[in-house]
Amino acid sequence: MSDLPTLLWRERQLILAVFLVVLGLGVLAAFALKTTYHAQASLLVGRASAGSEIEILGAGQLPLRVIEKLGLPRTYPQLAAKAAKASPAEQRRILGLAAQSIEQSLKIENAPGTPVVRLGFHHQDPQAAALILNTLLEEYLIYRRAVLPAPTLDQQRTLSELQAQIEQQRYETEVELQARTARLAALNAQLCQVPREVRLHRDVTPGGPTRTRTGLNPIHQVLQTEKIQLTSEIAALEKAEAALASQVVEVVVRRQRLAGLDRNVRALTVSEEQDHAGQELALLANDDIRIVQRAAPPARGVSRRMPLLALSLLLASLAGLGAGLVRMLLRPGLPTAEVASRTLDLPILGAAAMKPR
Repeated sequence: MSDLPTLLWRERQLILAVFLVVLGLGVLAAFALKTTYHAQASLLVGRASAGSEIEILGAGQLPLRVIEKLGLPRTYPQLAAKAAKASPAEQRRILGLAAQSIEQSLKIENAPGTPVVRLGFHHQDPQAAALILNTLLEEYLIYRRAVLPAPTLDQQRTLSELQAQIEQQRYETEVELQARTARLAALNAQLCQVPREVRLHRDVTPGGPTRTRTGLNPIHQVLQTEKIQLTSEIAALEKAEAALASQVVEVVVRRQRLAGLDRNVRALTVSEEQDHAGQELALLANDDIRIVQRAAPPARGVSRRMPLLALSLLLASLAGLGAGLVRMLLRPGLPTAEVASRTLDLPILGAAAMKPR
């Protein structure tokens, strides 16, 4: 251990080079990060179940409804620029990516035992952060009326229309999934027939052996890339189909519950019992939900540059030190006169630097 500083000093150039490379990459990554703005809002759910309201707020339909209402240019301008030049199928995929971004950026919290649900949403644009969160709250109230039973016959018709719409979306998803699956099967058959490698050229040496050089087949690479993309699209469609099937079941259950409550209301004759049934039905509407705080554009953003710079400095130091240790251990011979004296158990009378060849 007493020789460790001396031995590491011999590797100072390698240590410094590795340190600077890792630190430079960390600095580039830190300055590539953009500042995000966090908008906040809150709901008072009253006598309703906070857990069920959180489930509705986290429904996958809400982000898509927000995108359809506001449009990509007001929510994600970069994706809007891509969608303007894309095909209809690609545009649908970009809309799904935007909805997924909203879902990932949305944070929903509820303290146990309290009727307040807090929502947070972060975005690179403070105005867009507040606009998206407020629009999501408005769409939540509309969507809640659609999926929860209401004490009217019109609500039954609304649920029927919603169920038909979801089933139509599910049918279109199944058709597209079948088409993608068929294409994937055909692609697998093509991949079995196309070789992975092809002959590039032959080296012919007069009087010597002939060498054949091979390389990756570009056709096989194109097919393999398409296969990976199709597999990803099939997985997304299967997930969407499962979500739509779950929504159909949920709508059917709520329609059955509404029909049962309506029958109970018609069967009651005592005024107090009628009032009780009316209150039970009213709890299913939005009368018990209040927006306590609407989102306002945040004045300050959150940047993670400094933590990333500190982490980069630490990693660069460890990487440089590790490289120096590895290089030190892999060097042949006895590195210093003191090491030679201890190893050979002989006194060192003199030392001279190695003469370069």
